[in-house]
Amino acid sequence: MPRPKSEPLLSASWINARIENVTDKALKIIDEIIAQLMYSGYLPLESPSDADFFKKLTPAQRTQFGLETPTEDDLISP
Repeated sequence: MPRPKSEPLLSASWINARIENVTDKALKIIDEIIAQLMYSGYLPLESPSDADFFKKLTPAQRTQFGLETPTEDDLISP
């Protein structure tokens, strides 16, 4: 955006307009990055769990993931 000749180069209004312009562009870039990261539905470094993963779980881990209900013995605290 060109600066009007009547406005000094280092005037507060001109500097504030530049800062606002840069901030708006930076926020658009950040929003686009987040949208692309979240597009698949998984966070970065996450992937959907497959059947092999669930086969390798111990009974305690299956309970932790909610795949099995805990036994009464597991619910009783010592």
